[in-house]
Amino acid sequence: MAPHMSAQAQTTRRGWNLSSSTPRARAARTLARGNARTHGAVGQRRLRALASRQTRRHSDTTSLVAARSSTTSIAQTSSESSDDSGESRSSTEAEAHTHWRNVAILVAGVMLTVNMHRSAFSSVAMVLQKDYAITTSQMGLLHSAQLWGYGAGQIPSGILADKIGGPLILFAGAFMWSVCTAFFPHVASWTNPFISMVILRILFGFFSAVALPATTATTSQVVPLARRATTISLIYASFNMGTVVGMAATPALTVTGGWSKSFELYGSIGMVWSAAALIFLFVTKAGMQKRLPKENAKANRGSRIQNTWKQLTSMSRGSILQILGLLWSHSVIGFGYFVLLSWVPTFLSSQVGMSSPRMLGLLSAVPFLTTAVLACFVGNIADYLIVKRKWAVSATRRLMMVFSTLGPALGLAMLAMTPTQATFAPLYALIALTVSMGFQAFNYPGFHAYVQDVAGPSGNAGLLLSVTNTGGVIFGAVGNLLTGVMVEKTGTFASVFWSSSALYVLSFFVWCTIMTGEELK
Repeated sequence: MAPHMSAQAQTTRRGWNLSSSTPRARAARTLARGNARTHGAVGQRRLRALASRQTRRHSDTTSLVAARSSTTSIAQTSSESSDDSGESRSSTEAEAHTHWRNVAILVAGVMLTVNMHRSAFSSVAMVLQKDYAITTSQMGLLHSAQLWGYGAGQIPSGILADKIGGPLILFAGAFMWSVCTAFFPHVASWTNPFISMVILRILFGFFSAVALPATTATTSQVVPLARRATTISLIYASFNMGTVVGMAATPALTVTGGWSKSFELYGSIGMVWSAAALIFLFVTKAGMQKRLPKENAKANRGSRIQNTWKQLTSMSRGSILQILGLLWSHSVIGFGYFVLLSWVPTFLSSQVGMSSPRMLGLLSAVPFLTTAVLACFVGNIADYLIVKRKWAVSATRRLMMVFSTLGPALGLAMLAMTPTQATFAPLYALIALTVSMGFQAFNYPGFHAYVQDVAGPSGNAGLLLSVTNTGGVIFGAVGNLLTGVMVEKTGTFASVFWSSSALYVLSFFVWCTIMTGEELK
């Protein structure tokens, strides 16, 4: 057995691979057969067992290597897939970043046109009164007629904006109100111009009712929360710039080409811009939902309203109280804003003695220009307090509303005390108007952002604003009617301005006591 064991030890020591397919294995079998002949059947069986063990060991090693190779391949494939997924996510986020900014720009342009069209009528009010023998109270009726249609379209606009999408409703409405503006001079030449103007003013108001609810729905659905106050403020800065353009340019256009040319020009601009916005929307419509920022996706999914009236009537007591507070605040905003928007040119002309149409237009535009400029900054301030200084959102909104209620109250009180006979009356009135309108800029990161905050992820921000804005429209319509009647009877705007100032003070107390910042339930 000694020679056989020596051969086995030598074979094992050299580590020959006994797989049947290698030269070493064939040599080992040859040696084993030789030893088997020499040492008999027992040695042959032992060598076969050794060869079998070595073969199994080689097979296991080969399987392990193959398994490791397979695992490495899978890991590489998984890594590549992960990289592709990451790139896809990055691409989607980049598209979302670009998309909401593009939509915001288009919305800002549309909001510019609506106030440009509104202020054009205010700028030519004195001319219309002279050309068509319209009394001051009848002019108040024409101003309020636009608000009748505006109020009637508020809640339908909010529901459609939440259900279908804010951008589509806004851009379609913009096209229609632009048609009404361009067509207005032709209606004024009909057999009964006053009735015709009232009807078209109602239609203009109805189509322009989409402006605020659809804008609120759009920013709620598309704009990231961290950029919401800034974006809202910039959109409403453009909104007020429309007033600046309308009041500054309309008198000059009226002098050179007649008041009808300004309406036709403004209407054409609105139609072209809104048509371009609709084309953009339909081109990008397929990817719109995918491009929404992550934190707004839930709000978008919940934007389909089921049984709206049931939602409104099944709210908790605290939520109903908040809605009443918002309704009151927006009513006061509407009263003050629409009275000033409609009557500032008339006030400066009849009470302060501004006779030059060009100068009258420029001075009327300055307060709204101040609002637009301030709006560009106050939104950034609100976002800074929330994001950088870690202020509570409700505390930030409340601070903004302190300025947006007490500031206009001060300015309107100053207007009520305007020394109309003094030589410095125009400058005094301009300062008071600038204070009144300038502080309105704080409404955008205050009131309007608050509405979206408390609406939460339900997707009903557009509906909520349409409900509160209905109150603002009703107060605005009543304010315009009362202004026309009171000015015709008293010959002064003082009582109108004092009343509006008192309403703003009440709004301050309502905001500080009722508005908690909690989501509506």
